[in-house]
Amino acid sequence: HDLIMDSGSINNSYSQEIINMLKSKDYKIKLVHIKTPLLICLDRNKIRDRKVPNEEIIKKSQIETKQFNKLKLIVDEYEVIDYFTNEHIFIDMDGVLASQTTLPIIDGKIDFVNSEIFKHQLPVMPVIEKFKSLNDKGYKLYILSAIPNSFSLKEKEEWLDEHFNIIPKENRFFVNQGKHKAEMLNDIRKMLKLKKQQITLVDDYHTTLYDVLESRMNPMHISE
Repeated sequence: HDLIMDSGSINNSYSQEIINMLKSKDYKIKLVHIKTPLLICLDRNKIRDRKVPNEEIIKKSQIETKQFNKLKLIVDEYEVIDYFTNEHIFIDMDGVLASQTTLPIIDGKIDFVNSEIFKHQLPVMPVIEKFKSLNDKGYKLYILSAIPNSFSLKEKEEWLDEHFNIIPKENRFFVNQGKHKAEMLNDIRKMLKLKKQQITLVDDYHTTLYDVLESRMNPMHISE
Protein backbone atom coordinates (compact mmCIF):
# COMPACT_ATOMS: atom_id res chain seq x y z
CA HIS A 1 0.00 0.00 0.00
CA ASP A 2 0.99 3.64 -0.49
CA LEU A 3 1.29 5.50 2.79
CA ILE A 4 1.30 9.24 3.48
CA MET A 5 2.64 10.21 6.89
CA ASP A 6 2.35 13.66 8.41
CA SER A 7 5.59 14.15 10.25
CA GLY A 8 5.80 17.41 12.16
CA SER A 9 9.60 16.98 12.21
CA ILE A 10 9.52 17.59 15.95
CA ASN A 11 11.21 14.29 16.78
CA ASN A 12 13.81 13.31 14.21
CA SER A 13 14.75 10.04 15.88
CA TYR A 14 11.11 8.90 15.74
CA SER A 15 10.89 9.77 12.03
CA GLN A 16 14.20 8.02 11.34
CA GLU A 17 12.99 4.84 13.04
CA ILE A 18 9.85 4.74 10.91
CA ILE A 19 11.77 5.46 7.70
CA ASN A 20 14.31 2.72 8.42
CA MET A 21 11.55 0.25 9.30
CA LEU A 22 9.71 0.97 6.05
CA LYS A 23 12.93 0.68 4.02
CA SER A 24 13.50 -2.75 5.57
CA LYS A 25 10.08 -3.71 4.14
CA ASP A 26 11.26 -2.54 0.66
CA TYR A 27 9.23 0.66 0.67
CA LYS A 28 10.52 3.56 -1.42
CA ILE A 29 10.56 6.71 0.70
CA LYS A 30 9.91 10.25 -0.56
CA LEU A 31 10.32 13.19 1.81
CA VAL A 32 8.24 16.31 1.05
CA HIS A 33 9.31 19.54 2.79
CA ILE A 34 6.54 22.19 2.71
CA LYS A 35 8.22 25.50 3.60
CA THR A 36 5.49 27.69 5.07
CA PRO A 37 6.97 30.87 6.61
CA LEU A 38 6.82 31.21 10.39
CA LEU A 39 4.66 34.36 10.35
CA ILE A 40 2.13 32.67 8.06
CA CYS A 41 1.97 29.70 10.45
CA LEU A 42 1.36 32.03 13.39
CA ASP A 43 -1.37 33.85 11.44
CA ARG A 44 -3.11 30.57 10.61
CA ASN A 45 -2.85 29.38 14.19
CA LYS A 46 -4.96 32.37 15.30
CA ILE A 47 -7.98 31.12 13.36
CA ARG A 48 -7.69 27.45 14.38
CA ASP A 49 -10.23 25.95 16.76
CA ARG A 50 -7.54 23.82 18.41
CA LYS A 51 -4.65 26.22 18.79
CA VAL A 52 -1.03 25.19 19.12
CA PRO A 53 1.08 27.20 21.60
CA ASN A 54 2.99 29.84 19.60
CA GLU A 55 6.24 28.95 21.34
CA GLU A 56 5.96 25.39 19.96
CA ILE A 57 5.50 26.70 16.41
CA ILE A 58 8.51 29.00 16.82
CA LYS A 59 10.61 26.17 18.27
CA LYS A 60 9.71 23.92 15.34
CA SER A 61 10.57 26.67 12.85
CA GLN A 62 14.04 27.04 14.36
CA ILE A 63 14.94 23.38 13.78
CA GLU A 64 12.90 22.72 10.63
CA THR A 65 15.72 23.10 8.09
CA LYS A 66 18.26 21.21 10.20
CA GLN A 67 15.92 18.27 10.61
CA PHE A 68 15.00 18.20 6.94
CA ASN A 69 18.69 18.07 6.02
CA LYS A 70 19.16 15.06 8.33
CA LEU A 71 16.17 13.14 7.02
CA LYS A 72 16.89 13.75 3.35
CA LEU A 73 20.10 11.70 3.69
CA ILE A 74 18.17 8.49 4.44
CA VAL A 75 15.29 8.71 1.94
CA ASP A 76 15.16 7.73 -1.73
CA GLU A 77 14.05 11.13 -2.97
CA TYR A 78 12.87 14.46 -1.63
CA GLU A 79 10.93 17.50 -2.81
CA VAL A 80 10.86 21.06 -1.45
CA ILE A 81 7.62 23.04 -1.90
CA ASP A 82 8.07 26.77 -1.33
CA TYR A 83 5.26 28.96 -0.07
CA PHE A 84 6.42 31.93 -2.15
CA THR A 85 6.23 31.58 -5.92
CA ASN A 86 8.78 34.33 -6.76
CA GLU A 87 6.80 34.95 -9.95
CA HIS A 88 7.06 38.74 -9.58
CA ILE A 89 10.52 39.93 -8.52
CA PHE A 90 11.13 43.53 -7.50
CA ILE A 91 14.79 44.55 -7.64
CA ASP A 92 16.65 47.24 -5.75
CA MET A 93 19.36 49.13 -7.65
CA ASP A 94 22.03 50.51 -5.30
CA GLY A 95 24.11 47.68 -3.88
CA VAL A 96 22.24 45.11 -5.99
CA LEU A 97 22.36 45.93 -9.71
CA ALA A 98 24.78 48.83 -9.26
CA SER A 99 27.94 48.84 -7.20
CA GLN A 100 27.42 50.87 -4.03
CA THR A 101 29.65 53.94 -3.89
CA THR A 102 30.78 56.16 -1.05
CA LEU A 103 28.41 59.11 -0.86
CA PRO A 104 29.94 62.62 -1.10
CA ILE A 105 29.03 64.09 2.30
CA ILE A 106 29.97 67.76 2.83
CA ASP A 107 29.03 69.52 6.07
CA GLY A 108 26.81 66.58 6.94
CA LYS A 109 24.83 66.76 3.70
CA ILE A 110 24.94 64.73 0.49
CA ASP A 111 25.11 66.69 -2.76
CA PHE A 112 22.74 64.69 -4.98
CA VAL A 113 22.40 67.52 -7.49
CA ASN A 114 25.96 68.12 -8.70
CA SER A 115 27.72 64.84 -7.95
CA GLU A 116 25.83 62.55 -10.39
CA ILE A 117 26.07 59.79 -7.78
CA PHE A 118 23.88 57.27 -9.56
CA LYS A 119 24.82 57.98 -13.17
CA HIS A 120 28.31 56.47 -13.10
CA GLN A 121 27.89 53.49 -10.75
CA LEU A 122 29.43 50.31 -12.08
CA PRO A 123 27.02 47.50 -13.04
CA VAL A 124 27.35 44.28 -11.01
CA MET A 125 27.48 41.94 -13.98
CA PRO A 126 27.02 38.54 -12.23
CA VAL A 127 23.80 39.85 -10.65
CA ILE A 128 22.59 41.41 -13.90
CA GLU A 129 23.24 38.19 -15.82
CA LYS A 130 21.36 36.19 -13.19
CA PHE A 131 18.31 38.41 -13.47
CA LYS A 132 18.48 38.29 -17.26
CA SER A 133 18.38 34.49 -17.10
CA LEU A 134 15.33 34.66 -14.78
CA ASN A 135 13.68 37.04 -17.24
CA ASP A 136 14.31 34.54 -20.05
CA LYS A 137 12.66 31.82 -17.94
CA GLY A 138 9.45 33.85 -17.66
CA TYR A 139 9.78 35.56 -14.27
CA LYS A 140 8.29 39.05 -14.20
CA LEU A 141 10.92 41.63 -13.17
CA TYR A 142 10.42 45.15 -11.80
CA ILE A 143 12.62 47.90 -10.35
CA LEU A 144 11.87 49.29 -6.89
CA SER A 145 14.48 51.84 -5.88
CA ALA A 146 14.75 54.86 -3.59
CA ILE A 147 15.49 58.34 -4.92
CA PRO A 148 16.08 61.60 -3.02
CA ASN A 149 15.01 63.97 -5.83
CA SER A 150 14.15 64.35 -9.52
CA PHE A 151 17.85 64.67 -10.51
CA SER A 152 18.47 61.18 -9.12
CA LEU A 153 15.40 59.84 -10.90
CA LYS A 154 16.79 60.98 -14.25
CA GLU A 155 20.20 59.45 -13.46
CA LYS A 156 18.71 56.11 -12.47
CA GLU A 157 16.50 55.96 -15.55
CA GLU A 158 19.55 56.64 -17.74
CA TRP A 159 21.57 53.99 -15.87
CA LEU A 160 18.84 51.39 -16.43
CA ASP A 161 18.54 52.30 -20.11
CA GLU A 162 22.26 51.64 -20.51
CA HIS A 163 22.88 48.64 -18.24
CA PHE A 164 19.55 46.89 -17.59
CA ASN A 165 17.09 47.85 -20.30
CA ILE A 166 15.13 44.57 -20.17
CA ILE A 167 12.74 46.24 -17.71
CA PRO A 168 10.38 48.69 -19.46
CA LYS A 169 9.72 52.08 -17.91
CA GLU A 170 6.21 51.13 -16.81
CA ASN A 171 7.74 48.43 -14.58
CA ARG A 172 10.19 50.81 -12.89
CA PHE A 173 9.00 52.17 -9.56
CA PHE A 174 10.74 54.74 -7.38
CA VAL A 175 10.07 55.72 -3.79
CA ASN A 176 11.28 58.91 -2.11
CA GLN A 177 12.77 57.09 0.91
CA GLY A 178 13.95 53.52 1.34
CA LYS A 179 12.09 53.19 4.63
CA HIS A 180 8.79 53.34 2.71
CA LYS A 181 9.68 50.51 0.30
CA ALA A 182 7.62 47.78 1.96
CA GLU A 183 4.57 50.00 2.04
CA MET A 184 4.95 50.97 -1.61
CA LEU A 185 5.62 47.35 -2.58
CA ASN A 186 2.28 46.36 -1.08
CA ASP A 187 0.52 49.25 -2.86
CA ILE A 188 2.03 48.15 -6.19
CA ARG A 189 0.94 44.58 -5.46
CA LYS A 190 -2.66 45.75 -4.98
CA MET A 191 -2.51 47.84 -8.15
CA LEU A 192 -1.28 44.83 -10.15
CA LYS A 193 -3.85 42.57 -8.42
CA LEU A 194 -1.21 40.12 -7.17
CA LYS A 195 -1.20 37.87 -4.11
CA LYS A 196 1.40 38.44 -1.42
CA GLN A 197 2.97 35.03 -1.96
CA GLN A 198 3.71 35.97 -5.59
CA ILE A 199 5.88 38.94 -4.53
CA THR A 200 9.62 38.94 -3.83
CA LEU A 201 11.84 41.95 -3.12
CA VAL A 202 15.58 41.52 -3.68
CA ASP A 203 17.45 44.13 -1.65
CA ASP A 204 20.66 44.58 0.33
CA TYR A 205 19.26 46.57 3.25
CA HIS A 206 18.17 44.39 6.16
CA THR A 207 15.72 46.87 7.69
CA THR A 208 13.80 46.99 4.42
CA LEU A 209 13.82 43.20 4.16
CA TYR A 210 12.39 42.81 7.67
CA ASP A 211 9.66 45.35 6.83
CA VAL A 212 8.74 43.26 3.78
CA LEU A 213 8.69 40.13 5.93
CA GLU A 214 6.37 41.79 8.43
CA SER A 215 4.06 42.59 5.51
CA ARG A 216 3.91 38.84 4.68
CA MET A 217 5.73 39.19 1.38
CA ASN A 218 9.02 37.51 0.48
CA PRO A 219 12.25 39.37 1.30
CA MET A 220 15.43 38.09 -0.33
CA HIS A 221 18.90 39.46 0.39
CA ILE A 222 21.04 39.80 -2.73
CA SER A 223 23.50 37.26 -1.27
CA GLU A 224 20.75 34.64 -1.57
